[in-house]
Amino acid sequence: MSNVKLNKAAQLRTGERRSMYELEFDEQELAVYFIFEGERCNEFFSFDDWDDERNDFLLVNMFSPEPRIGLGRDALQYFIAATGGNIHVRDRWMTDSSDGSHVLPDAWPFVERMMAEGLIIPHSEPDEAEFEENSFNEF
Repeated sequence: MSNVKLNKAAQLRTGERRSMYELEFDEQELAVYFIFEGERCNEFFSFDDWDDERNDFLLVNMFSPEPRIGLGRDALQYFIAATGGNIHVRDRWMTDSSDGSHVLPDAWPFVERMMAEGLIIPHSEPDEAEFEENSFNEF
């Protein structure tokens, strides 16, 4: 495991300032944890090894202790720096997966910003034949 200290303090809506967070990368779990005041937070970003040959990883969980202050971006950047890998997400049309790796609707704005910044590889939309094959006929 390795740690990096973030030079970022959280400004809470209440006006209270918090100390800086640290990130911890766990190579065995393929996860980036947030550390606050020496304690591991319940929030984390985790990944699955998707394609060893191309060094591709699938983003499975993304939970930030302080949304909208850049900690998610920092976690993705730290993971890329630690692994040299590429981060992918499930296709937008996939709303449920057994491994929990689907992206919830309220997370798509973050994912799209990270795609625009090049931190997440853009997902591919299914072609029409694949979509029809995976959809249910109601009639």
